[in-house]
Formats: sequence, C-alpha cells, structure tokens
Amino acid sequence: MAELKRSQFKSSKMKSMGLKKNLIEEQDVKVSLKPKALVNHFFNKISVGTAFLVVLIATLFELVLLACLKFPGAFGTYGLLRIAEAIVISWFLMGVIFYVVALIIKGNNHKENLFNKILSGLSSFKAVYILFLLLATIIILIFANPLISLLQTVFLNPSVLVNGTLVFPVFTGFHIFGMILLCLLFILFIVYVFIMLYHLVGEIYNIENGWGKFFLTLLMIGVFVLISWLVTLI
Repeated sequence: MAELKRSQFKSSKMKSMGLKKNLIEEQDVKVSLKPKALVNHFFNKISVGTAFLVVLIATLFELVLLACLKFPGAFGTYGLLRIAEAIVISWFLMGVIFYVVALIIKGNNHKENLFNKILSGLSSFKAVYILFLLLATIIILIFANPLISLLQTVFLNPSVLVNGTLVFPVFTGFHIFGMILLCLLFILFIVYVFIMLYHLVGEIYNIENGWGKFFLTLLMIGVFVLISWLVTLI
C-alpha cells in the first residue's frame, strides 16, 4: 500500500514538473526579427484572429500618420476604403490566391489548416510595416522635419505640383542626411519584405529548390501588383 502511494506521488510530481517545464518553454518563446524566423512564427503560432488585429492596427497606424500630415479623408471615405483594401484585397484575397495555388500544386496533400496559416503568415508583413512606419516617422521627426510641412502643403493643395507654385523649404546637410537615411530604410524594407515572401512561399508549398521559390515569389509579387492596379481602376 505504501509502495502504491509512493508510486502515485512520484507520478504526480513528474506530471507537475512536466507541466511546469512546458509553461516555462511557452513563456520563453522569443520572436526573432530574422525574415525566415518571423514568417515561421506567424505562420505556425499566430491565430487568424490575432493576424486580423495586426492587419487592422497597421492600417489604422498608417491612417493616423496621414491624418497628422493633413491628408484629406484619412478618417473619412479614404480611410474606410483603405481599411477595406488592406483587409479584403491585400490580406484575405491574397490568402485565397496563395491557397488556390497550393491546391493546384499539392492537391489535397497540403498542411492542415493551411488557409488559416497562410492568413497568419501574410499578417507578418503588416507587423514589419508597422515597424517601418515607426522608424520612418522617427527619422523624419529628428533628421528631416521640413518634409512634414512640404507633405502637408501637397496634401492640402495638390494643384501646387501641377502649376509649379510649390515652395520647397531650405534643406541643410543635416536634413539631407535624414532623407538619405529614409531612402536606405525604404530599400531595406523592400529587400526584407522580398526575403520574407521568399520564405513564406517555401513554407506554404514545401519547395526546397531555391530557384523554384524565387520564381514563384516573383509570380506572387506580379499577382499582387496586378490586383492593386485593378483596384485603382475601380
């Protein structure tokens, strides 16, 4: 009897230790900013609900910045259309396209809950977009604040670009340095997003061949550009 109690106590203690270990491992999860690791984290660990919130927050953050620049309609018609475009076109419709291509390539031999995983993976791009907007805002505020008044003038009165009455502020070497930083940040963002898409394609379609992933990545970029262009015609 005593032996049975000792065995039950030992089993209970081992379960408790195992549960504690799993809890510590879950709490110790760190999200890497490396493109592949970030995509994999969103693809495998982020729920669709959280992904939706990331897309929405990124779009709202963009609209807040546009409102600060006095962009007309940032919280009006344009804002509503921008939110709809970001959620329906850039996120959901692209997810559908990725999924359809997966069905064509893999048939039913694809990962479980693949569509949800695709939507979660696509939201990782919006997370990076938030970081890009934040860094760009900091650079402009510190190094190139004359750009703010210039953009406000253009947004409030776009005709100044046509009739040539736009008055440029005086840019010092310090401001030019800031604009160079801004350009470098934009280039880094484009390259980073391309690498992310490259790894997302590999994750979705289980393609090992580098050239295969590269050309499929270019194809998806072409599809996205085409859809975005068609949306502007509506």
